[in-house]
Amino acid sequence: MKYKKFRIRNYKAIKDLTIELGNQNLIPIIGLNETGKSSILQAIFAFDCYNDKQYNGDFINFEYIKNKFENGQNPIIEAEIENINKNELTENAVDYIIEEKKEQFISESIYKNETSFNKSRYLSSIKEVLLPKIENILCDIKEDNILIRREFSINMNGVRDNKYKIFNLKIEEFDETILVNGMYEENKKFYISKEEIEQFIGETILKYLPHIIYIDDFRDNIPNKIGKKHDWYLYITEIFLKNNMDVNSFINSALSDKGTMLEDIKYELNENLADLWDKMHENRIKEEFKTVEIDLKYENEEFQFLINDLREKRENGKPRTVVFPVSMRSKGFQWFFNFFIKMKYNWKHINNEEYGSIILLDEPGVYLHTTFQTELIKILKELSKVNKIFYTTHLENMVNPKVIKINQIHIAKRKNEKVLLERITKIEDNKNLGEITPIINALKINNFPLLHFNEKVIITEGMTDKIFLEMLKEIDLLDKNIKVIPGTGVSNLSTLIGLFIGITENYTVIFDNDKAGREFFEKYKIEYGEIESKKWILHKSRDKKENIVLEDYYSDKMKEILLKYPNGIKTGLIELYYSENEENKKEFLEEIKKLYNSKQDIRVLINQIKSKLNHSY
Repeated sequence: MKYKKFRIRNYKAIKDLTIELGNQNLIPIIGLNETGKSSILQAIFAFDCYNDKQYNGDFINFEYIKNKFENGQNPIIEAEIENINKNELTENAVDYIIEEKKEQFISESIYKNETSFNKSRYLSSIKEVLLPKIENILCDIKEDNILIRREFSINMNGVRDNKYKIFNLKIEEFDETILVNGMYEENKKFYISKEEIEQFIGETILKYLPHIIYIDDFRDNIPNKIGKKHDWYLYITEIFLKNNMDVNSFINSALSDKGTMLEDIKYELNENLADLWDKMHENRIKEEFKTVEIDLKYENEEFQFLINDLREKRENGKPRTVVFPVSMRSKGFQWFFNFFIKMKYNWKHINNEEYGSIILLDEPGVYLHTTFQTELIKILKELSKVNKIFYTTHLENMVNPKVIKINQIHIAKRKNEKVLLERITKIEDNKNLGEITPIINALKINNFPLLHFNEKVIITEGMTDKIFLEMLKEIDLLDKNIKVIPGTGVSNLSTLIGLFIGITENYTVIFDNDKAGREFFEKYKIEYGEIESKKWILHKSRDKKENIVLEDYYSDKMKEILLKYPNGIKTGLIELYYSENEENKKEFLEEIKKLYNSKQDIRVLINQIKSKLNHSY
């Protein structure tokens, strides 16, 4: 089983938002503060009831998550689940119900306190009758998909209710008199309400779905002590399991055996931690990790992660070892350790591990050095081969176009108090520069013109034009020293024009020769004067006099290549440029050369640019 999509309604500032998981495994989310980025991650995390105790239950706290703008509307998160195996789900659901209700079932027997009472045989009788009932309920699942809703509310008694609702299933109560035999035969009546059965089926499905992991850089702290009730105890249990040990057996073992088991775990912890550390920090920082050693201790029914400082220290002529909690290390190391434990010791096991986990990272790498951020994004890309990873960021290194394709990036924004999530290639022309600051910085397309003092500069209406001109530079049809600065739509070019007028004579602005392009060309001519406007370019064509845009220079072959990408010709160019498919890009560039050599309209554009950047006015 795996998640296909989520729909979030009335959760904090999110009124109604659908998240399609699709084929994209690495989903960066950028945007201004207070646009709902964190809320999106928290809502996905809150859908899984097995996460309820984490983060003090904040993400399912009705008062915390209710939508302040939708009075009376309960927060709702729906998930469409696919690849349902009905036979497997039936078995798992019945086993789960028996496990959850066994104490109540057993309490019905008059022989329950007898030493010869056989619990397993007694419960098997109930399971035998329950199995066809659950099978009959689940037979209505169509096309191996199921839709589950989790609604958060407070009932009339002031009690929180976070139950699951399953769509398109005819669920009936279980009300049966069963012949059971735990010691002697008994006729016993057992009852499970319709609502309880629905909840049990929902929880069973969640139990066998991919684990949803959430890490928040600003609120995640490494616990100093971990008892049985702490949410990190699940990871302690998994650490033992990964070492072929049982944590309960450990607790009940002799002191000397405890020491041996913890030594084995310490070795495995440090080996795995060092491997990941090396991947993120490259060989030049490899030696740094050899100065510390992670240790796991157990005392007074609590576990504690400690760090042994391996650097040699002496006091009064004697060697001295310094030991301190992980929480006393740098914020960067704490983030790294947190990330390592939650990834390596994933405690939720599913039947098909190829789907991995859904990993939600809120501002990852904030406490890491910029060099480490660059390595982290490579690690996330590698992890995304088998996991779905959502992460929010304001950091340019976390949207490095050499690692992250432009079309993968989403922008969170608020419009009329409604949270929206849009692909960066689909956002409106008048997008707020603040929203895309990480991209601008990552692409090194700074809006600080002093970096280009007295250089040749081309200002374009947007990113598509910039990419096309960069391609012309790659194949030596334009001077490689020309700096191309994209605007954010033709209506937003005034500031850029004003800045570059002041620092270089050798600049031009390229306008689409459509209605908007001509309108703003005239507007800026009035603003900056006719002499200045002679430096600018309106697209030209041999055959057409107006309504000429960049795409008019493309041959049919070029359009065919761009249509291989899902978002159309315009954004297809950006996707082509940053994609890893070098064959498509090479074919596209060869086609541009052919057009230039055959004196097509692309030559008109190139000659205009050369003329404007070498002319004195």
